Amino acid sequence: MSWVLNNPTGQIPGNLPLCYELQVLNLQRNQLSGTIPSSFGSLRHLQFLDLSGNQLSGNLPVELGNCVSLQTPDLSNQDLTGNIPSSYTSLSNLQSFSLANNSPIGEIPVGFTTSAGLEAFSVRGNALNGTIPADLGALSKLSSLCLSNNLLSGQIPVPIGNDFNFAVLLPRKNQLNGSIPNALGALSKLEKLDLA
Repeated sequence: MSWVLNNPTGQIPGNLPLCYELQVLNLQRNQLSGTIPSSFGSLRHLQFLDLSGNQLSGNLPVELGNCVSLQTPDLSNQDLTGNIPSSYTSLSNLQSFSLANNSPIGEIPVGFTTSAGLEAFSVRGNALNGTIPADLGALSKLSSLCLSNNLLSGQIPVPIGNDFNFAVLLPRKNQLNGSIPNALGALSKLEKLDLA
């Protein structure tokens, strides 16, 4: 079952998770406001979730980590705040994850390695701090890592250079220091590298 709406306004209904068999929910580029209902955590069959380009605000719901079938959550271009819940690292079926252009704070959680099929990870344009988790380099299918325009510090972890599938690596406009890992020179599939 899928649900796609065109130009709805107002808030996302809190009782939407009563649609237990929902697999696709596409509400992108509308005028939705309010928060993401915590009741979303009961959507155990949800695979595709696109809430991007709305006016959603408030903390990222911890309960979203209970959507065990989730593959492609896109929460970008909102005004979402708070920390990225560590429960999201338990989403083992992730193929892509986008939280770009919001206002979350805190660190990128360690543990996304449980998502062995993760191919794209974007948290650019936020206020994230701390270091780049070295375990992201253990994701053998990860080809796009967008971390630009945050407050990340420290060095680029050496394991990042061991992921030979990288085509896009964007850690630009952070507070990174130290040397560029030599391993980056061996990324044969790399098409775009921006360290500005």
